[in-house]
Order: sequence, then C-alpha cells, then structure tokens
Amino acid sequence: MPHPATRYLKSGILTPRPYLPGGMTPAASKETVFSDSTWSTGYVTGIEADCLFRRSAARRRGLHVAEYGAVRISPRGNRRAVELTSVTHPKKLTQRQFDDLLLIEQCEKGARILRDSTGAPCRVDAGFFRIPRTQTAILLARGWLSQLSHSDEVWISAAGRMAMAYRWHRQQGLPVRVLKGLYLDAVLTAADAAGHRLARFADPCGVDNPTHGSKLTTVVTAGRQPLRHQPTRSTSMSTTPTTPLPYRIGEPDFDCRQPVIITEDGQDLALGQAFRWHRDWLVLSGGQETNLRRPLTGAKGIDMAATHLLTQYRTGQLTPIPLKELLTTDAPREILGELPLLHPRMPDNPTNRDNARKAFAGLAEHFWRPVCTGFPGSDNGWYLRCMLCGWVGIRHWSHHRGRNGNPPSPHRHAGGCIGKDKVRALIPAYRTQ
Repeated sequence: MPHPATRYLKSGILTPRPYLPGGMTPAASKETVFSDSTWSTGYVTGIEADCLFRRSAARRRGLHVAEYGAVRISPRGNRRAVELTSVTHPKKLTQRQFDDLLLIEQCEKGARILRDSTGAPCRVDAGFFRIPRTQTAILLARGWLSQLSHSDEVWISAAGRMAMAYRWHRQQGLPVRVLKGLYLDAVLTAADAAGHRLARFADPCGVDNPTHGSKLTTVVTAGRQPLRHQPTRSTSMSTTPTTPLPYRIGEPDFDCRQPVIITEDGQDLALGQAFRWHRDWLVLSGGQETNLRRPLTGAKGIDMAATHLLTQYRTGQLTPIPLKELLTTDAPREILGELPLLHPRMPDNPTNRDNARKAFAGLAEHFWRPVCTGFPGSDNGWYLRCMLCGWVGIRHWSHHRGRNGNPPSPHRHAGGCIGKDKVRALIPAYRTQ
C-alpha cells in the first residue's frame, strides 16, 4: 500500500522523504525542472515552503498561482521552473478545522505548541483557547501549520492559508477567477509571517531585524503578465544595518568542538560547545549532549547551535563557565603515542575498521598524523598535524583521498606547507603521475 501522501506526476512518483527535520510532516511536494530537461522531486515542510516563497518574493521572482493550488516560481539560473503543490488539497479543510485555524490566526503572534512528557505535540495554545490533541495532530499532519525548529512557535503555513482562502471563497460564492488572487495573498502572508519568526529567532534579545520582517507588496501587471513581488522601499536590505550577534565562536579544540562565547562584565563565559557529526549539529553543555539535527535550508549549523545555547542561557536552563576553565579542564590533549583506530563516536564494525586502516595508511604516506582521535569518518572533521612543517588544523579524509586515482593537491593546507616542489620530491605518489 503506498504512502497516503504519495503523488503521481508525469515526471515520476513523489513519496515523502525518509528524513523529516524535527519530526515535522511534509506540507508540499516540490518539483524542479532544469534547462537540460532533467528534474528533481521531493517534499518540503511548511516552514521550508514559506521561506522559499519569501526568498522568491524578495528577489523579485515571479509567483504564478494555479486554481488547483500549485505555486510556480519563475526560473533562475539553470532552472526552468520550480513548482510547489500542497500535499493536502485545500478543499479537504473542514469547518471545524477552519474554525481552529481562525483561532490561531487571531492570536498568531502568541500561538504556541504544547508538548507532552515525550516531547510530542499535544495542543496548540492560542490565547484564551486551546486546540485539542486530535485536531492539533490533524492540522500538523496535513501541513497546515508551520513550526520553527527547536522552539514552540507555530503559525499557519502557506498551505493552511490557501485552504482557508478556498473555503472562504466557496462560502462567499465568488467567481473562480478571484481564487488565484486569494491564493497569492495567502502565500505572501505566510511568507511574511515566517520572516518575522526567523528574525526573532535569530535575535533572542528581542530586537527585530527589519530586513527579515519587511512587509511584502504585490505588483500586478496588466493583461496576462506574471505577478511579481518586491519589498517596500522603507525596508531596503542595502540601507538597513544588521544587528550584531550577541555571541562569538571560538577556535575548535582537538576534537573539532567550537566553544560558544559571550562576554559579561568584561569576562568571557562559555555557554557550551558545538560540533558537527555526519551532517547533524550537536551541542555539549554542562556534561549533557543535545542533537539539534540539521539546520534549515540556507542556514548555518554553527549559528543554529549557538542560538540554541544562547536561548537556554537567557531562559535560565544552563549556567555558563569561564572560558579559561573550559580550555584548561575539558580540552582534549594531544596523544604522542599509539592512537586509537576509531573515533569514540564511530561504531566498531569491520567496515569502519577497514576504512580506518586505509585512512591511517594514506595519511602516513603523505606525512600527516592525527592529533588525538581515531578515524571519524570521511565527512567529519579530523584534527591533523602536518609532519613536514608542523601545521595543525581540521581536515577531512575525503579531501586526502584525491580524485580519479590521483593524489591530493600538493598545496596541502593554508600557507602552502614547504612548497609544492619539495612536497612532490618527498612523497613518492607524486613522482608516479
């Protein structure tokens, strides 16, 4: 039996992707057609669709809305078109669900997701009203609500507002040609709401970033020209100063963990450490490790991790320690003797052991040596020491394997080591090319 959200298109069959960030369900199917007649398909969550619409409107890319609920974005670069279609058709919105969304809309800036003891969403708190557990599950499962990762904020997604527009259109008995305009207004409203939420999330101090919170205006051209959207002149991104970040990122230690630092009363305090492991971002604070999963599309993982720690600090959930204490007590030390074969986080199995032996042999051949950890995998950072000049820093084994059977670049690292000619003369692999 196929997944209930499966959609059959001319270009293929779209099924929900196996990984859903934060447990959020897909709100729209995304189909991208490129200029060479190839295409890519997939599913996006509510907040991903809202952010995509906002970026497209801010960059003045045309948004074309179809009567059946699809939104087509004008081409850019080598893309021919991007089309997003709601997973759940707008006509499936019932009167009860319409009333629940109206309650959330009336208190949208204060709407919050309430969770049970297991962390699963159980209710939506909308001011004086609370949406019951069953109705909350339905609204989330159909992609009509957008959630901000690692927070309790929730708002009506573009798909939800399009469903509300469809039902209101049917209730008023308006002509069919009006429906496109209602859909377009719904998309822009949801995109603007996502911009305000992301601005507040990026600045926990409460200072709204005017570049993200700018209102979007709609310019409708005559005839059948495409509809285009642009930010208002008063909130131009080129003239508005950016808000300084309330934290800074320190240098990574030998285990590739970067401290998140704030300064209070002239003293540097460490909120915790952030690091990347197999595309996920994790934070370590107070001896507890939290996996934040992957950042949103276009966002930096280190900033997501730092904002998470800063939010916990401002809400009293963690106690910072002096930066000097972190650097002296918790910092890993260099191992001068025999190193472990695998990193402590790597599963101990025959495949990983074989890959680790190949990595150690390749490093020794090119005069590299790990500082304190074993093989962490090809896509994770590995703190290495250059045995030719003594340079130390983070490298990736995938960069040392070379391409198409060729050795890696003789440049080696920042600064160029001892020179490309001397490197080629010392390492036999370069002389066999």
